[in-house]
Amino acid sequence: MLNYNRVRRVLSTWGVKFSEKLKNYLRNDGFKATGETIASIKPKVSKKGETLNLQFESKAKTGKKGTYTISDIINRGRKPGEPTPYRPIEQWIMAKGITLKNYKTGKFVKKDQKNVKRAAIAISKSIGRKGLIQRKGYTGANMYQSLFVPEQEAMKLEIANAYEQDVRAYMKRQNKNIK
Repeated sequence: MLNYNRVRRVLSTWGVKFSEKLKNYLRNDGFKATGETIASIKPKVSKKGETLNLQFESKAKTGKKGTYTISDIINRGRKPGEPTPYRPIEQWIMAKGITLKNYKTGKFVKKDQKNVKRAAIAISKSIGRKGLIQRKGYTGANMYQSLFVPEQEAMKLEIANAYEQDVRAYMKRQNKNIK
């Protein structure tokens, strides 16, 4: 049986490289609040049948429509629909140090639990109406595309070479006379 050891190593190496690029992107593009999502990003090589996949696991949330990762939401954005849970937004407000204003008067208000909750609920409703990531046109950061596509050809070549070596090793094991 073909074991894909070399392909797995190549994918793991690229996974570490890409996860660092992804973390740097999130830090540098203003997506860092508590740092939990960034710290949770880990590359994972998985096998399904005869296919190896490189995935990025990150902090996950479970909502009405199933489980999603925060990094996927940042990447794709969030389409208008249901309001998001407001408690994570409360944490985000506190972590980012966001100042609160009364939306009617425009005056700053005290950052107490009641006002933070009000602001979080308002933001949650806005996300439900408009979607997420206003500065990206509510479409998401599209970070996977911008980070990974430039290196896609080099990665494909390394994977192809590793696959060839894995096949040769397999053939050698099957028949000691094949070189």
